[in-house]
Amino acid sequence: MLLDKTIEKTDNFINAKSKDKRKKIGQFFTSKETAIFMANLCKCKKANIRILDAGAGSGILSIALLEYLSEIDEIKNIDIDLYENDDEIVEILEHNILEAKNKLNKIINYSIIKQNFITSNQNNTTPIYDIVISNPPYKKIGKNDIEAKVMENVVYGQPNLYFLFMAKAEQLLKDNGELIFIVPRSWTSGTYFRRFREVFLNDVRLTNIHLFVSRDKVFSKENVLQETMILRAIKSKEEQNIIQITQSFSNEDFEQIKKYNIEYNLCVEKENERYVYLPVDNTEIKVLSTINNFTSKLKDIGLKMKTGLTVDFRNEEYLEKDAEENNVPLFSSIHFCNGVIKFPSVQNEPQYVNKKNNSLLQKNSNYLFLKRFSSKEENRRIQPAMFFKNNFYNYECISTENHINFIDSINNKELDEIMIYGLYAIYNSSLYDKYYRILNGSTQVNATEINNIPIPDEKTILKMGQKLKTAKNITTEICDNILLEAIKNE
Repeated sequence: MLLDKTIEKTDNFINAKSKDKRKKIGQFFTSKETAIFMANLCKCKKANIRILDAGAGSGILSIALLEYLSEIDEIKNIDIDLYENDDEIVEILEHNILEAKNKLNKIINYSIIKQNFITSNQNNTTPIYDIVISNPPYKKIGKNDIEAKVMENVVYGQPNLYFLFMAKAEQLLKDNGELIFIVPRSWTSGTYFRRFREVFLNDVRLTNIHLFVSRDKVFSKENVLQETMILRAIKSKEEQNIIQITQSFSNEDFEQIKKYNIEYNLCVEKENERYVYLPVDNTEIKVLSTINNFTSKLKDIGLKMKTGLTVDFRNEEYLEKDAEENNVPLFSSIHFCNGVIKFPSVQNEPQYVNKKNNSLLQKNSNYLFLKRFSSKEENRRIQPAMFFKNNFYNYECISTENHINFIDSINNKELDEIMIYGLYAIYNSSLYDKYYRILNGSTQVNATEINNIPIPDEKTILKMGQKLKTAKNITTEICDNILLEAIKNE
């Protein structure tokens, strides 16, 4: 196979070039197994095909695709454009593509374009490609970098080259053309990707998504720790009924994948944040359907999740270890203990804030705290704790550390204790934890996402809170039972 030779040359290149140099340009090479899987997603059988490989590297994806297409009788001519601006890999790319042209039983014309894919197409939105296949660079860039300015219509906050490549590639794709990418999962949720999702999902329809259980086995030769997905989409505005979601443990067991055909509108939001939900079994499909039956969100009952005020490394001069007169408690994840707040912690670190900086202070009120971060190995992603002001009655103000979130009233109205119990019953349930994992593959709990997850109405939450407050304990099992009862009564 030509692909085997391409992989061999690529391995030699990887061994000869330092990982740090490749990381600086976001260069990570596709495995043989992944390339074959991606090529096999292609459905195009036109007589004359034009292909784009944006960020071609050594040509692994292109060679896999060309070998696959060369076995399809209907296809006669293939034109392929390969963008690669790393001079050190271009020579290998040229050799690999030339060999494919000479040995495969199709008429193949190729063009290697040694330019920046984004900037060289700055003024080009003409759809000319039938297929785009790509393993784009994974690299954060600045908002003022030229690529971000060229693609400003999809940029909000911190841009990354990978989704800029997706957006530009989609512009160059013909109607009903195919887009096949391997990218991080992060674009499917989060505020930074909202503009991109709005543009991208308006112009394409997702047909296939493949997920990996392992974070470190997808680019096994690269030691990359990343939630990664393979996606196929078609350039169309027509309604899509089904999306196929598959999953394997790593890039070495594609023959043992789990496969589900799922209702498109259950996975892809038509409006609001345009989130893409990724359930991988029938249980998760049921979780999505169940939670989505609720019609309220936090804002509908006058609430909002916010992020803690104190960033410790930026405010070291205000952090204190002792409970002196001008200090107030600084609450953080170290104070979470079985669903409640225990303060102070035995840990030897600053747990107070000096009142000199008013921007770090908030009213001592009733809140529901949630940890912003958890480890991948922890059982729960959403970890709440109830905070009641009466436990700290001698303080008018408190502070919250930036690694926790808190639910507060929009209009500065104090939350009733029963409401706090009701909110805890929701977010401590296994149902909501599973829902969040389906939405977000990272270990960070994002306030925007929590604000947009459907919840029961205010009356139901208060009933749930009353039941939890009078229960013997506040375990996840108890919260599950209370939530399931509320669902039955909806």
